[in-house]
Amino acid sequence: MNVGLILPMFFEFSRAIRDGVLDWVDQHPGWRVIELDPTRQQLGARFLRHLDGAITWLTPAGESWPHEALAKLPVIDCGIWQSAGDDRAGLAAVSFDRDSTSRLAIRHFADLGLEIAGYAGFGIQSGGVLVPRVANMRAAVLEAGLQWVQFDLGDPASKNHPEWVLESARI
Repeated sequence: MNVGLILPMFFEFSRAIRDGVLDWVDQHPGWRVIELDPTRQQLGARFLRHLDGAITWLTPAGESWPHEALAKLPVIDCGIWQSAGDDRAGLAAVSFDRDSTSRLAIRHFADLGLEIAGYAGFGIQSGGVLVPRVANMRAAVLEAGLQWVQFDLGDPASKNHPEWVLESARI
């Protein structure tokens, strides 16, 4: 079986997934892992047709997302599953539901007796409106009877600026 390991290797998260997959393959012969970094190589349908499945961490809106080619494969997506309006609906994917995770965290905060919960992150608003990941958490916080706070950290995440990591800037 040919499995594509399609991960951006710049990130520690991707490297940890890679290590886990390769350790598993070492213990279970018969699998051939074909590694591809979507930030460095084109994900053409011609290449992908040789795969029996894929393990990915890709942004569906990104140019590197090979919609039609991957739609025909079983895929384990290591990112965040966004079901509303997601054009990956036909893919077999394993991920996590951000809203469920937020509700669990909010319940935990309330059980600890905290009265305030919120969100700190990059790009939490778009066009003056909270982005869905933040808006959904805000609604759940208010529904739980907690006070809401939010902190937009301003500039884009360091993942969009690899040079920040190398310069140890803003981290």
